[in-house]
Amino acid sequence: MSAPTRIQLMPGVWLTAMRTRKFKSSFWSALLLTPLRADTASMTAVLPRVLRRGTGNYPDQEQLGAVLDDLYGGVIEPTALKLGEIQASGFVATFLDDQYAWDDAPISGRAAELLGDLLLRPATRNGRLRTDYIDSERDNLIAKIKSQRNDKESYAALRLSQEMCRGETYAVDRLGSLETARAIRVAKLDRHYKTLLKESRLELYYCGSQPVDQIRQAWVESLMGLPRKNSYDLQPTQVTVHPSEVREITEKLDVTQAKLAIGLRTQTRLDSPHYPALLVTNALLGAAPGSKLFQNVREKSSLCYYVVSDLDKHKGLMMIYSGV
Repeated sequence: MSAPTRIQLMPGVWLTAMRTRKFKSSFWSALLLTPLRADTASMTAVLPRVLRRGTGNYPDQEQLGAVLDDLYGGVIEPTALKLGEIQASGFVATFLDDQYAWDDAPISGRAAELLGDLLLRPATRNGRLRTDYIDSERDNLIAKIKSQRNDKESYAALRLSQEMCRGETYAVDRLGSLETARAIRVAKLDRHYKTLLKESRLELYYCGSQPVDQIRQAWVESLMGLPRKNSYDLQPTQVTVHPSEVREITEKLDVTQAKLAIGLRTQTRLDSPHYPALLVTNALLGAAPGSKLFQNVREKSSLCYYVVSDLDKHKGLMMIYSGV
């Protein structure tokens, strides 16, 4: 396996490629990175699901599925992530690696072309994203936001981040809010989509057996016509925050197992020289089976059903979660 190669393909577009022949599948991703904002988070989250419904050449799921079947059962999934105070929205995909294709079929070129079509040439009507696709995916997003309350473990983690970082950008959920999700309409989302294409940084990733130059060329060809402006800078996530007091929030729900969540500010993120030490500290505290929290709080004292610790490497937070 070679070391990762990072190349700028065009203004604001970067490719990170790792060449290896160890795997039967190649991995691809295309993510638009934009500042996390309360008023646009829901639109950014729903957009890849709308785009995944079809392209100009394959305007529905049936036709798009047939193309993926022809690519040896390739898989493309929409995704929306929160990376500190940055929102990443786009696609992750896996395809049979070229070295295993029948008659040396050029899978990587077709894979890059299809991902480029999904991103730049989606199914439209009257020059806009399709209203029926937007309405359907908006309703799915609303249902997903509502369902967050059903998984109490995840809900406790969500509420902890919201309360702990109240007043900070990080408190915005990656899916946005019910209010902003319900406000999504075709004209509004279409404008937001075009703005993202022009102004967001685009991060591409490839891991597979093909030469980096070949993957670079495939991406360049698939992204022809990508509108670009001259500013793609992203502000770093605010990490150095010193709260004036410890806050305790209690929320009462009808449950049989209570959830206790504790948030700590380490002031240390991924690019800090102290981050490796923080990883070891987290493993010792609660991230490993032999951790202190598990051995003492769970095993010796039997005070909870589970207890774990976790890190947000972008925001510099350590979270402790427990079911009591």
